[in-house]
Amino acid sequence: MRKITLFILLLCSCIISSVFSEEIPRKLLPEEDPYRLWEQAKVAFDMGQYDDAIALAEQARLNRIISYKWSVYTLESAMQAPTVRAAGDNLSLIMELFRERDVIDAYTILVSLQEQKGKDFFNNSMTSVLSYLETTTVFPEVDMLIGRIYQTEGEYELAETYLTRAWETAYALDVPAMKNDILYILANLALIQGDLNKYEQSLLLILSEDPNFNGMLDNTFMVQTEKGLFIKSLLGALNRNVSIDKFFNLYRAESYQSLAACIGLSDLYLDKDETDKALSVSSLGAVLAVTRVFSIVQQRNSEFTYSSLDNLLQTGIAYADIRDWSIVKSLWKQLYLFANACSRAGYTTFSTDLYQTIVDCAPENYWRQVALQKLLVVEG
Repeated sequence: MRKITLFILLLCSCIISSVFSEEIPRKLLPEEDPYRLWEQAKVAFDMGQYDDAIALAEQARLNRIISYKWSVYTLESAMQAPTVRAAGDNLSLIMELFRERDVIDAYTILVSLQEQKGKDFFNNSMTSVLSYLETTTVFPEVDMLIGRIYQTEGEYELAETYLTRAWETAYALDVPAMKNDILYILANLALIQGDLNKYEQSLLLILSEDPNFNGMLDNTFMVQTEKGLFIKSLLGALNRNVSIDKFFNLYRAESYQSLAACIGLSDLYLDKDETDKALSVSSLGAVLAVTRVFSIVQQRNSEFTYSSLDNLLQTGIAYADIRDWSIVKSLWKQLYLFANACSRAGYTTFSTDLYQTIVDCAPENYWRQVALQKLLVVEG
């Protein structure tokens, strides 16, 4: 595959040079739409047709550049009219003039951009529109896809190159939440390569944007900042020796995109015997997981009232999809890691009760057994 791919990349490099050297950009045909090609590339990837996927993805990247050049050329040409120049930077007035003068392409470009980003995004400024268009010369979704392909093929250095570029240009993502997807892939790639520092940093970058955790990432990990108050509140509750039932009744968190990062970091910090860090991330992860179960149960049964952690979890896994979600998303592993961190930190009663909950409620025999082994050790 690599020889074919390198040929494709060389060819694309030549095409990029020719694209940027065009004097008069052309308008893409509907079938040449960059997003249509990107979707086709994803289908090819899912079918295991990796060379086709890369070729389509790279063509999508090139067509995005062509689209950018044509859009800028069309807008700047239309703005040369004296009546339009007189409108200054007023976007709404410029659009009205384009509409009245039947400058169809320029008007359509601006309408499409406002539909995509919202009218307020551009602050009624044509300059803002042109500045935004400059960001569309990159295509992080394409780099992410190609990175995944190289990772699948075991070409880890190439995979990291593309995924890193996707992360660096994440500001251009149409769906900002995909930034975390890129970081999770980078974390997995680092883990495969045995680079635990990069693995940790990728997961911490995800948590850095979590409002429940942000501000906890200096060298001491426990810096006193307003944004870190949620974690400090969780740890404070443990210090007050609250019960597990009260703990999971007091706290809710819905930044579910952080759950996998919490699980990965909890595991890492426990392996490194960094108990304070493990306790911080595992407490948040446990609250995230339990909150998710609580939210879905309450949506389906408005009369449900939390009475205990056992009751909530048993009620939740009675629904097949919640049960499956708890397994796929490693809810039971997160609770187990939290119990381990509590045990190491000296919160013995809390950890013992949490182990017992896992034994009583987990649908997976593995987690019931490892939790039971912990209880047997405690009981001597």
